[in-house]
Amino acid sequence: MRAALMRGQKSVEELVDLYPIRNQAVRGVLIDYFTRRRADTDYATLKNLVLHLAHHFWEKIERLNPDQADLRISPEIYTAWRQMIAVKVNGAPRAGADSLVISVRSFYFGEIEGIDLTLTFLRAKRDETQRRAQRPAVHLGLPARRRPQESE
Repeated sequence: MRAALMRGQKSVEELVDLYPIRNQAVRGVLIDYFTRRRADTDYATLKNLVLHLAHHFWEKIERLNPDQADLRISPEIYTAWRQMIAVKVNGAPRAGADSLVISVRSFYFGEIEGIDLTLTFLRAKRDETQRRAQRPAVHLGLPARRRPQESE
């Protein structure tokens, strides 16, 4: 028991791996998201967020649709997921179902914002590269470097 208490906090990967997520691409996106969120949340909040998104959201999505290839979820699967989270495993109504939906929406909006920021950065870099390519070469007045000639 002492070893368990002394271990400390689990890494983001260890927290996510508590739940069986088959789709490795989605697992990677979740780990990236939780890693970014770790900087602005405490450990208990992070654990709860992983529980919401990895277990209550994505694990259940894969249970409903084992072939789910990405984060684009059909309206039918989303509706089925909402019905699934409305009740606990024992059949009792889930009091915090709305907080699960809010966590999922925040995740999606956060990922969209991250993608938008990346695209904005990449567009700016592309524009800068194109602008630099259009500039004429500047002659600084330095003599050209002569190559040594080979002796015959």
